[in-house]
Amino acid sequence: MRPREYESLMAAANENVSCGNSVIVTAPFIREFSEKAWLDRTEAMFAALNAEVSVVWVYCDIKSMHQYIRHRGAARDGFKLNDWKGYVSSINLDFRPPVPHHVVSNCTSSSPLQKQAADLITSILGGGDPA
Repeated sequence: MRPREYESLMAAANENVSCGNSVIVTAPFIREFSEKAWLDRTEAMFAALNAEVSVVWVYCDIKSMHQYIRHRGAARDGFKLNDWKGYVSSINLDFRPPVPHHVVSNCTSSSPLQKQAADLITSILGGGDPA
């Protein structure tokens, strides 16, 4: 199901950009962000439509992640919580996309997400350098 969901998401983004709309696409693009070729193709596709791509990586430390997942209480997270050590060992916290990108910190010790979002928008619209 995942490939079709992502296909649909990117098709909707493409259609909106083709109509001149700005688009924010959000999904756990971990696999895609691991592939520089996918990122390059995506950027080229949108550049052909006179659009700019800004890649944003949301980081969360293990302690905050555990807290958020517990509080979310979603059934899909049961396997993670039941084998937290195993789940954590499957995560590469040092991963970053292999292209210029902005980082938003979703750690409980970070500045509020609202401030980070405002700073991100200022950076993107004002031409600030990504982190």
